[in-house]
Amino acid sequence: MKASTVARETNLPYRWVQRAAKRQAKVRHGEDDPCAVDPCPWCDALRWILSNAEQVRTDEAAAERRARLKQEHARTMASVRWKRENHDLLEFLEGMVAGDFRNAALRAVEGGKMTVAMESAVRDAARRRPVPPPPQGTWVDVVATVEEAVEMVDKWGRSTLRVGFVSDDGWRGRVETIDPSQLRVWKGAKAGTTFAVRGRVVWRADRLAIVDPVGALTPIQRKEA
Repeated sequence: MKASTVARETNLPYRWVQRAAKRQAKVRHGEDDPCAVDPCPWCDALRWILSNAEQVRTDEAAAERRARLKQEHARTMASVRWKRENHDLLEFLEGMVAGDFRNAALRAVEGGKMTVAMESAVRDAARRRPVPPPPQGTWVDVVATVEEAVEMVDKWGRSTLRVGFVSDDGWRGRVETIDPSQLRVWKGAKAGTTFAVRGRVVWRADRLAIVDPVGALTPIQRKEA
């Protein structure tokens, strides 16, 4: 007996017939495969479905409804979690001019379907926006991405490390240090390295802030969404 025949005669979806028969028989065989034993548990299960089509319809519809609600709940929780952990990016998206990119990203957020690739694209867009840096004297504690890391000699002849960065908030800044341990850590650092910037803004212009760092400039790994 074939599952497709049972589906046609009972007007049940084929996937429901397959699932119900598998639950009954615990085993299955292909549509055109011969029965391995006699009596065949799979064929017996299909015959049972023929005689109990309405029960199968009720059970499978309820199962699919439960699965759908569970999936919707998971997506809702994923959306709430992403909004909580990325409130700055959400604010950026909501403030963007309406367009295909903004609309697609907001649908992904609301649907709990934000991917790593989409979040990365949103972060890149946020970094490119013209955001003024914090005022002089402000304490900052942000995650930033390196644009360049250059070792140089200052006017007193000391080896100095200059790291230019873009914060996740979108403003550009720079830190400088003469700490030998930091010179070793950051020597040859590549653009795209992520690290935490903690310190106070000691100088500010329209598009750049120089931060006096506190603690080590330690590369970090972003949490994947």
